Amino acid sequence: MGMIIAADLRRAIQQISRAVALDSAELCPQVAMALTPLTASADWLSPSLRRPDPDRYRRELLYQAPDQSFSIGCFVWGVGQQTRIHDHNSWAVVGVVCGSLRETSYDRSETGELRQGSSFEVEAGQHVWCRPESGDVHRIGAAGRSMAISIHVYGCAFDQVCRTYYPDLVEVMA
Repeated sequence: MGMIIAADLRRAIQQISRAVALDSAELCPQVAMALTPLTASADWLSPSLRRPDPDRYRRELLYQAPDQSFSIGCFVWGVGQQTRIHDHNSWAVVGVVCGSLRETSYDRSETGELRQGSSFEVEAGQHVWCRPESGDVHRIGAAGRSMAISIHVYGCAFDQVCRTYYPDLVEVMA
C-alpha cells in the first residue's frame, strides 16, 4: 500500500471514528464521504487483495476499531458471485472501487414471507448504505461480466455483521 493511499485510509478511519457518534441517518452519508478517496482507484490495494477467489466472494478485514464501533473490509467478487440473502446487526456503507455490484432488497409480506423488492446496480465510485431500523434484508454481488471490488464499513465488529441469513431465492416469493 503506497504512502499517499495509506494516508487516505488513515484519514477515512479518523473521519469514520468521529462520525460513529451520530445517528445512523446522519452517519451513513458521512461514512460514504470518508470512503470517496478509497473508491477512486484500486491501486492502493495490494495485488493479493485484488484477486477474486474462483469459488466464493472474498471478505478481508482492513481495519477494526479497538472498541469495535466499526470495521472496514475489502470484498472481492468474481463474476456472478453474491451473498446469501441476509440482514445486519448494524448500519453498513458500501463503496464500489471497480466493476459494479447489484443490490436486491427484500420485503416481508403480511404472512411473513420474503418478497423480492427493488434491485439496482452500484457502479465504481458510488456508495450505498443500509440501516436495520429502515429494513435491510438484501443480497449483494457482482453485476456484469467482470469482477468487482468494494469497501464495506459496518457499525460493529467484522465477524458480527450478519444477523440472519434467509433461504435462497428458490424458496423466496418473487
